[in-house]
Amino acid sequence: AETFVSMNWDLAKIWDWGKQWQTTFSAPKTKHMIFSLNTRIPNYPPLLFNGTEIERVENHKHLGLILDIKLNWKKHMEQISKRVSQRIGSLRSIRPFISRNTAENIYFTMIRSVIEYGDIAYDNISKEQSNELEKLQRSAIIVCTRAYRHTSQEKLQIETGWLSLLNRRKNHRLTLFFKIQNDIAPKHLDIMKLPKLSDQNPHNLHNRTQEHNVEESRTRIVTYFNSFLPKTSNE
Repeated sequence: AETFVSMNWDLAKIWDWGKQWQTTFSAPKTKHMIFSLNTRIPNYPPLLFNGTEIERVENHKHLGLILDIKLNWKKHMEQISKRVSQRIGSLRSIRPFISRNTAENIYFTMIRSVIEYGDIAYDNISKEQSNELEKLQRSAIIVCTRAYRHTSQEKLQIETGWLSLLNRRKNHRLTLFFKIQNDIAPKHLDIMKLPKLSDQNPHNLHNRTQEHNVEESRTRIVTYFNSFLPKTSNE
């Protein structure tokens, strides 16, 4: 309850700041979420924005990603599947009139980019959800190569040389982690930088490779363990 009192105070200050600088906020369009793995969420006091109660929702799209209170990405995966399936269908309809190279470029730029938007954030999806994404890419490979539907996945990957979406997500995570650790990522990500083992104990290195190692992230719950920072730093 104290947290909600503090948040209401902050919302009042935001509204006053907007009036001072002639900035208008839409209270009815403002939403709030309570992230929790509990099946039953207590009835908290309402949040008010200029006297209007802010609606509590179970999922909300923010910067193109659909967040849900359980952080299981179910709604976001459903949106990806729907959009990508439609685009693969469109690609299939024009495939007889374009070359394979053109078809692959369409997939990379207009279809795979939809799948991979924000993939670093949602890489803690379940194995079943990950397999569903791979099925979408398999459908695209069959369209681009005109292979038989029952062609093995191994042969399709050899034919195209495409990495699995799972491996591409891992590469994206490792690349961003490297940039954060080496100060070449946007400055607002510096808060995620982990201390190196050499910084903590520079005179007790067992070997020179530890010079670039970071301390493993310790987590209490599986959801956090599978998120970007712990998952990547432990790999």
